[in-house]
Amino acid sequence: MDDARPDARLADAGLALATALVLAAVVAAGPREGATGPALACCAGIGALLLLRRRAPVLVLVVTVAAIFAYYIADLPPLGMVLPAAGALLSAAEQGRTRWAVGAAAVLLAVASYFRLAVPDPADAVSGYGYVTELALAAAAIALGAAIRLARQARERTRRIEELTAERQARAAADRLQQERLRTARDLHDSIGHALAVASLHAGIASDALGDADPPAREALEQVRASTTQALAELRGTVRVLRGQAEAGRTAGAEPTAGADPAAGAGPAAGAGPAVGAVGLAALDDLLADARGTGLEITVRTEGGIDRLPGVIDTAACRIIQESLTNVLRHSGARRADIDLAVRDGWLTLCVRDEGPADGPGPAGTPTPTPTDHSPPSGAGIRGMRERAVLHGGTLDAGPEGSGYAVHARIPLPPENV
Repeated sequence: MDDARPDARLADAGLALATALVLAAVVAAGPREGATGPALACCAGIGALLLLRRRAPVLVLVVTVAAIFAYYIADLPPLGMVLPAAGALLSAAEQGRTRWAVGAAAVLLAVASYFRLAVPDPADAVSGYGYVTELALAAAAIALGAAIRLARQARERTRRIEELTAERQARAAADRLQQERLRTARDLHDSIGHALAVASLHAGIASDALGDADPPAREALEQVRASTTQALAELRGTVRVLRGQAEAGRTAGAEPTAGADPAAGAGPAAGAGPAVGAVGLAALDDLLADARGTGLEITVRTEGGIDRLPGVIDTAACRIIQESLTNVLRHSGARRADIDLAVRDGWLTLCVRDEGPADGPGPAGTPTPTPTDHSPPSGAGIRGMRERAVLHGGTLDAGPEGSGYAVHARIPLPPENV
């Protein structure tokens, strides 16, 4: 509080002393003689009241006005009506009691005016000061107190704004860090996870094709498959850690996606760009080649200006297809998948659909790929795909369709690409 600060107490003591000295000087310079001792004592008492001006400004003002009346009733040397109360008027206005200050000043001026008009001889009036001087002194004291209060409030507002600005900057920096973690987690899962899953499936197919013909080679392939499967599990753990850290610091306005992994977090705020090294549909053939190498037959159908998509939407579509194919390879055991891409009426529509588990060997006599994870594809992969679609104002639905599984995504295109 103001009254607890040493500099505030020092200012109060200085104002009290200055008031007492000014009043004493007026008494000493006055025309009357005698009763100087009681007058000086009253001056000291009026000054001392100002030591309490911060704790009880109204009380100080009322007691000061009463002391002035008592002073003149005792027929002590004149001091004026407003001058002894100037410090109390200033203090009341400074502490936000402006109405009390104006009321007290009005009472003092009214009493001074009454006696000035009622006494025929001006020499016997209560105060020797002119009416205008009294009025100006009261107005100046109240105005100065109000100005001090407003300046203090302005400083407080400025300090609070600086604190809020620093807090907002800190939150913004934390949000950027969380968004970067989410983007890193999503790209790790989409790119490295896809590569590990394909490598594991290739190792499994090669091992089954060798049979018992080459035990050392088969053992090496099994080791490769086990290592990639372990690496994929460790990657999932890393992704969950990154997403979990970002989830812990998410803002209250974000809503979790239904059916999502509890350890997963939300995607970055709108406007975040693609990660460094992000790919687009131009690299789709390379992704399809990896999947086809496992024996999966893939059909791609396109419609509209697929080659003229904005970069961020192009990257999002490629990542959704990549993750969908990874889920087909890991979870379904299907030997056929269809990809439909179309640009219609300002929307990019995307669908990746598989026909469900195969009953026999895949194309060209290769064994059906054995899923490395038999859990339903509803964890970080589906969550990440949905985040990518929602990030650009779109939607994504994934679930069983017929005997297989399908992912449907719709993403709006900017007006300039429609």
